Amino acid sequence: MLDCFCIQPSIFRKCSEKREAVLKTRKRVCILVFSDIARDGRVLRQVEYARRSYEVDVVAYGQWNPPEGVAYFQLDRPVSASFGENIARLFSLARGRFQPVLFERVFWRQTEHKHALEVLQHKQYDLIHANDWMALPVAACATQGKGTRLLFDAHEYTPAQFDQYFTGRHLKSYYYEYMLRAYAGKINEVVTVSDGIANLYRENFGWESTVVRNAPAYTAVEFHATDPNSIQLVHHGGASPGRHLEDLIHLMTLLDERFHLTFILVPTRVGYVTYLKKLAMRLAPCRIRFIDAVPPSLLTSNLTMYDVGIHLLKAANLNYLYALPNKLFDFIMAGLGVAIFPLPEMAKLVKEHGIGIVSMQQSIRVMANSLNTLSSAQIDEFKKNSLLLAKTLHGDAEMAKLMDIYARLLSA
Repeated sequence: MLDCFCIQPSIFRKCSEKREAVLKTRKRVCILVFSDIARDGRVLRQVEYARRSYEVDVVAYGQWNPPEGVAYFQLDRPVSASFGENIARLFSLARGRFQPVLFERVFWRQTEHKHALEVLQHKQYDLIHANDWMALPVAACATQGKGTRLLFDAHEYTPAQFDQYFTGRHLKSYYYEYMLRAYAGKINEVVTVSDGIANLYRENFGWESTVVRNAPAYTAVEFHATDPNSIQLVHHGGASPGRHLEDLIHLMTLLDERFHLTFILVPTRVGYVTYLKKLAMRLAPCRIRFIDAVPPSLLTSNLTMYDVGIHLLKAANLNYLYALPNKLFDFIMAGLGVAIFPLPEMAKLVKEHGIGIVSMQQSIRVMANSLNTLSSAQIDEFKKNSLLLAKTLHGDAEMAKLMDIYARLLSA
């Protein structure tokens, strides 16, 4: 690993005994993520479970009221780069394959990375939980000379992020892979979100990962029957052009009049949301609506009024191919049927438990044909199966895996 660009100094039961031993002396944990903490359901669950057994600090973006016993260090969001700065960055990424020091400079020029490192270097932690690839170099530098354990939560397969775009495939993928390999020596354990992604890290990096899925905490939900004359579809999540949400609007023009669609979108791209609303108004004005996003803690209760959660993700890159996204588990917890394209990780779950439909192709026309053949009784069967699955596939079980990793690392 290159020298860090640091600022100087600016299943489950087998681990229960180890966990009890750790609890005798409360350890200090830092959870680091470069995302808006208030909307990051995965990280919020980490915080909630970790604070029950450890002293917890959180370093992240955004306004957030931390729960009792948690110290929050808010990072300034990155400032939008100028056109010239973006060109210079792309030039550095292009040359970085031959001069890796340029990759390091690209990373450490970002003030939020330096700010986070300053926070971590002024504290003594027993464990740093680094979420996503950007947190890894910062956490690795902060552990130097301190005996701090490092858990890397990779989330997705980093080298394939944005692989559907030219710059992602030809410039950023080398940058991401370099940064992972450069700081891998400090990693004690790796966590990711699906078996497919865990396999990619095993094949390409030699890492063994624990899969901790993005399921929310269990909530008891009552079954409600589907109105055969008004079937309510719902899609929630970030409004990103790369997800091609306009396909859902075009889908509605192919569906029977009994289908209605609600978008619950985080306006990550305001202009894109405006475009979607105009398109919906033009193509299906009475059958599509948009409502404001809610915090993760309120999502399950807000989704229960719908019948089918729909997510038409296409395999544009390896992360999409092996995706097991938050929204799939949110649909299950809310007792909804599910409608998806044939991506292997999601399809396996949907088919094994009989919770919805998987179209034969990644085509809105094929999906429309599948939905149009459904009866309300079939949808009700999907919904009942989701409610049954939610009793075993929930955040409490997934976080128990994570807390066992914490206990193992902190008792080593």
